[in-house]
Amino acid sequence: MAQPVTVYRWDDAGAPSLTNRTPLEVLTILKKCLVEGYGEKAPLGWTMPFEDAANYKAVFRNNPAVGSGSYVQARSANGTNNSNIAVSMTPAKFISDVDTLVQPGLTRPFSLSSGFTAWVLIGTATGFYLLAGLPTSVCAGWASNLEQHIFVGDIDSLLPNDAGRFVVVSVPQSSGNLTGTSYAGWNTSFYLFNAQGGASSIGTANCRLYDADNFDGYKDYVIGVAFNASATSASSPPPSPLESKLDLYMRPFLTLAGSSSTTIINTSLTDRFGNWANSSQVSPTLRGFLPGFIYELAPRYATQNWPVTELINDQEHWLLRNTAGLIAGFWLNMEEW
Repeated sequence: MAQPVTVYRWDDAGAPSLTNRTPLEVLTILKKCLVEGYGEKAPLGWTMPFEDAANYKAVFRNNPAVGSGSYVQARSANGTNNSNIAVSMTPAKFISDVDTLVQPGLTRPFSLSSGFTAWVLIGTATGFYLLAGLPTSVCAGWASNLEQHIFVGDIDSLLPNDAGRFVVVSVPQSSGNLTGTSYAGWNTSFYLFNAQGGASSIGTANCRLYDADNFDGYKDYVIGVAFNASATSASSPPPSPLESKLDLYMRPFLTLAGSSSTTIINTSLTDRFGNWANSSQVSPTLRGFLPGFIYELAPRYATQNWPVTELINDQEHWLLRNTAGLIAGFWLNMEEW
């Protein structure tokens, strides 16, 4: 069942600020958007069962009535509240206190850079995307250090009643637990998805998904796209984004780390029962999709001013910024997932 989406922004009336880019400011944004609300905006309906304010830690849980009821621990990467210190986020099936995680996933960072004072949180009762970046910029082009992204929540799983569908995803170019204090170099976390199912970076583990039947076993997954459509030079972008719109979109997917887009059946990859991964009912090669997230096969935006929203399939979408000479073409649904 689709969930309604709420968009929270740094320039809303009563919105918390990101003035000094500290872990406490990020945790306050999460608390206000997920649990408390601010101004005229109601919260998403998450809860915060635990908080260790002195050490800049908090635990949030998505709504079990409509989602998995899973948890995420968000904390300062080094225990301080200094500027530009990453907030480490670790998903878990259950958290019994602020530091006791059951079936934890991979820890991934939300890392900020100087000048990142604009933030946006787009989410539902089951998941959210948090973005932060420069308050003014172009959408892409050869600009750099524009924006940071992270997703926290339930994926759209291809398996019914998937008990392991809660993840944290950021910095898809790097693998495993990322616990450092700064990842400013990966300033647009989602722009370089692994093309063709991860053929070029297939060993990269972007997130850990526990078996769908609630067993205490897991597989690591990588973010993939079918075509690396965004890797298009922005030195000569289309002259008019609206006139060149082709309405061709696909969804980034979560594919088993170690799989291959060129091999339909990989007999070296099996689940815990010994079944081939491509037909597994607990940890299949293709597990699902990030909710509300699409990419454009013919991207159009580069030198236009940010932010950009646009109707796609009759629903409003938010454009993520790109860097490294690429044209921006990743969109978040602002209405429902």
